[in-house]
Amino acid sequence: MVFEKHPTESPSFSYDGQKVEQVAQFKCLGLTFDASKGALYAPDDLIVAGTRACNALRRRCAEMHIQDPLQQCKLFDALVKPILSCGCEVWGLSSKAGEKAEMLHKSFLRSILRVPKTTSGVLVLAEFGRYPLQISWWQHALKFHNRMVKLYETKLQHRLLPHAGLTSVMHMHEGKTWCSKLGEWLSQLPSQGSELGCSTIMKESVDVRSAMEAAKQQYVEQQLQSTSLSSIVRKYSSVKEAYQYEGYLTAVRNSRLRVQLSNFRLGNHKLQIQTARWIKDPVLAQNHKTCRLCNIAEEDEDHVLLHCPCYNNVRRKFPDVCLNRSCKDLLANADQLRVAKYVAACLAARDSMLSKL
Repeated sequence: MVFEKHPTESPSFSYDGQKVEQVAQFKCLGLTFDASKGALYAPDDLIVAGTRACNALRRRCAEMHIQDPLQQCKLFDALVKPILSCGCEVWGLSSKAGEKAEMLHKSFLRSILRVPKTTSGVLVLAEFGRYPLQISWWQHALKFHNRMVKLYETKLQHRLLPHAGLTSVMHMHEGKTWCSKLGEWLSQLPSQGSELGCSTIMKESVDVRSAMEAAKQQYVEQQLQSTSLSSIVRKYSSVKEAYQYEGYLTAVRNSRLRVQLSNFRLGNHKLQIQTARWIKDPVLAQNHKTCRLCNIAEEDEDHVLLHCPCYNNVRRKFPDVCLNRSCKDLLANADQLRVAKYVAACLAARDSMLSKL
């Protein structure tokens, strides 16, 4: 088989009396390689298989009444993620190649939380303490790199990798080879930049563990701790103690209460601070933020849960929860079931009081 972009431009070949086929695409070990896109064509096939597997997982979880979010995430990692990551050592260095796979990943997490599709994917990942699939693909690429480095110098792979051997098949969208792309990524990591880069690729092994820790730290800093983030992300960051799986997802077994708490934490509520974001006029938006019940301050999460006098009757029923002086401490209360009930009671009281205005 001859693999090329324009078969008609090359002379025909024959072997043992049979004509050698000339193709623009071929599939090897489940990955489709394209003469123009190289290995970047592979994720298009993987996303189809991954979607089928994800839908089957959802149906099976419903049939077996598996409602624990943590268990569902483990099943996703065991049954769906390997399909989406097939051959990621080859194509996973390009952020564009895996965009659809990451969309499927976040869609699955949103379905567990039962939050709207418009909910920020960054916040959805943070609620589960998970990272984008791209980070795990970098990890696979580093391990693949280290295996190649350990090959004996007489091996053909070892001689080809540092040069142009990966240019055609493992070509990136940015016009860079696999080796240069990996070296560039390593040089951008906070704790790796002064130690590793393009000059060390295929010359020495990389400390995968420290590289992945640096990559995860960089992701959290860029997505949750930057000063240029949206107000919703900044608010979420202010109440999240650590980047980890939130305990209420397992502790609160009542699905109605858990869904209400998830939406409240992720900004999917009808408080004035949220609905004001829908108003384009900045002056009207600022005036819209005032609490309609007390007219004292802006109606945000802290105001409803801790300060608004109109909710004092609700707070008397939850003295153990309302002892906290900040929204962060309140949501981090050890008894997450009581927190979920308190949030639900406040939202119900709000709806009732507003209906009487």
